[in-house]
Amino acid sequence: TSLIIGWQIVAGGFASLAVLDAGYYGKGMYFSTSCVYTIPYFSIQSDPCVLICLVAPGNPYPVTEFPKGERSLLGGHITIGYQSHYVVTTKSGLPFTDNDYENNVPKFDEIVVDQEAQVVPMFLLEIDGSNLDSIFAEYDREIPIKTHTSLENDNQSNTLMVDE
Repeated sequence: TSLIIGWQIVAGGFASLAVLDAGYYGKGMYFSTSCVYTIPYFSIQSDPCVLICLVAPGNPYPVTEFPKGERSLLGGHITIGYQSHYVVTTKSGLPFTDNDYENNVPKFDEIVVDQEAQVVPMFLLEIDGSNLDSIFAEYDREIPIKTHTSLENDNQSNTLMVDE
């Protein structure tokens, strides 16, 4: 995200400001254990930063559904009986498959939570954006961006992913 939004999250929590997207793996706040995987989200900022958080996933639903497939979780709520969605992905953001495993494709992950109480911001890292163009080219992928909004305007969605 941008440094300004990062500080707003630190000061007021994730509910103070959110960016909505289609939510490939459901509505919620998205996190990854890989900073490299998140490059497309922060590299487009003039003042990029990364917020390092502790995330309590509870009982995670193991996502295998493709975002545009028959049983897609796109834009849906966290699956009943679970407190989060967890998906192992390729750099494209799509679920990791047996074929990816056989071809030794690098693995990344996403976890989606919908309760702010599941997240504790720990560190705010400012990123020097001067080298990001070449790195971004390597990790560029489709990101389902919608709009930038405040949660006060849309209490039904609280997806935090990309800041335009």
